[in-house]
Amino acid sequence: MAKRLKTVHRSTLRHLITLLIPMLVPLLILGSLSTFLIKLYIQDQIDTKNEALLSQTKSYMELSFREMDSLSANFSANPGLSVTMKDILDTGRFTNSNFDVLKVIRNFVDSTVYANPFIYSIYIYFDNEDKRFLSSVTGLNTVDKFTDNAWYALYKNHNNVNERVWTEKRILKRRTSDAGTGVISIYNRLHLENGGGVVVMNIKAEYIESLLRDLPANNGQSILLMDKYNHIIARNSDLNYLPLFHKNVLDTNESLSQIVKADGRTYRIDILTSARFGWKFVSIVPKSALYSLPDKLRLLTGLLLLFSTIIGLILAYSLSKKKYMTLQMVNSILHAAERGTPLPKVLPGRKNDMYGYITENVVKKFVENEFLTVQLSERKYKLQVMEYIALHAQLNPHFLYNTLETIYWKVASYTGKPNEANEMIENLSGVLRYSLDSSVHFVPLREEMKYTMRYVDIQNIRYKAKFDVIWQIDDEAADCDVMKLILQPLIENCIYHGIRMKPIKSIIRIKALLIQDRIQLTVTDTGVGMDKARRQEVLAKLTSDIEGGQHIGLHNTHKRLTITYGEAYSIRILSKPNRGTSIQLMFPARKQLGVQQ
Repeated sequence: MAKRLKTVHRSTLRHLITLLIPMLVPLLILGSLSTFLIKLYIQDQIDTKNEALLSQTKSYMELSFREMDSLSANFSANPGLSVTMKDILDTGRFTNSNFDVLKVIRNFVDSTVYANPFIYSIYIYFDNEDKRFLSSVTGLNTVDKFTDNAWYALYKNHNNVNERVWTEKRILKRRTSDAGTGVISIYNRLHLENGGGVVVMNIKAEYIESLLRDLPANNGQSILLMDKYNHIIARNSDLNYLPLFHKNVLDTNESLSQIVKADGRTYRIDILTSARFGWKFVSIVPKSALYSLPDKLRLLTGLLLLFSTIIGLILAYSLSKKKYMTLQMVNSILHAAERGTPLPKVLPGRKNDMYGYITENVVKKFVENEFLTVQLSERKYKLQVMEYIALHAQLNPHFLYNTLETIYWKVASYTGKPNEANEMIENLSGVLRYSLDSSVHFVPLREEMKYTMRYVDIQNIRYKAKFDVIWQIDDEAADCDVMKLILQPLIENCIYHGIRMKPIKSIIRIKALLIQDRIQLTVTDTGVGMDKARRQEVLAKLTSDIEGGQHIGLHNTHKRLTITYGEAYSIRILSKPNRGTSIQLMFPARKQLGVQQ
């Protein structure tokens, strides 16, 4: 009994190794490689997203607060206006002339407040003994009689007299009994020959915080608006990571990205500075929140490995046990044959073991007629070889089409009806069938457009509302034969190098004209474009023999056209940063339809 168990255990171990190695090694490699590649992709996306997020916030806020520049510019560019306003504040008296000036200033201030709902109030002050100032709320008033007088003390006590613009976060009360409203006061110092002054714009803190809350931040990401002294002006959430870091982590006036370890965790900190207001736009996010997808994938890979090991162990033990019983039975048959005794009969329970039942009968046949059994074995081997050859010959593109069709119906079965995934699979199948048909090298431009539109449909599903395609194809040009797969690489080049990095919707315009006996094909996008140096670099790579680079599709199309038409073919690339790129191809027209090369 002990010998039997030992044999079963050794057999189980061999089966376990045989089963698990082919199953676990690819799973481990695939899981590790997927985790690594996804992490690299996410890292690139994080860099791009954080930079765009902070830049967008900075630009939007600076644009929103341009009214401060307009107010200050009016006084700086018009000394007479400033002198008149200071005279009114000094004396508190009005004449016909200065009353008209005050009315103009008041109208401008009031229109600024009414036109921008995020502005709570505006104060204009020039140094005077009675501390008079102009308020968008009450008109002319004095600091001592005005409920909100904290701004005056902050202005007078500001340490840096040479600082022109600074920010203070405070609570503004219009009445003593009020709970107050959180505002962010932007101070813009004014300089006159006979004194100084200040324009104070009180921005509703809730407005800025709502802007930050509406940003598409990651889960666990804290976005802060801080002044140059690292005081928090506004934030997008209640998350507060600042107590974890050393004080000098944020003590910089330059934009930067850095990785900081604190409290046993790793954080990514991105800082973008605004020279206009001295603000810092800060993004702090735990690295674990950024890489949650690779971590989940790593955990899933581990669980799959554990599950596969358990299943493999059960299967290996079951196979080993059946194999041992079958070998015992075969051994009994062979011993009976050697002794010339009747062969043992199959037990009733053994019929349930198909493998053992077949093995016993094969052994019986071998004993009864060894020659016939060997001959049968040889014929089976030859049949297996022939089947392998036949199956191998069938491995052509039709296998790929049938597989895609199977996936199509499987995806449809999950939702009970065709969906976007079915549409992508159907379009991909059509594009592959078109591209793998090696019997045709030239097709009418109309047909090339039809299959290119399928590719565009796939990309539209992937990049929803990212771009529109406009076709401007001349009828005469559409009837001409062109080299197959000439449009798809150019459109792919537009999407991957011009459009997908641009935050707003773009346009791809495809234009074809028949000019005498030549076709002019132009593909234009309104993507990010490129500067002159980058355009010359792309043209240089097209004319070189070195393949690869970022524009593989464009390089391949250029080479095929060059080989086909020689000097009769030409390419022209025009591009401007932030405006787009245009690629123009000129080649001889083939007016005979359906020509096969």
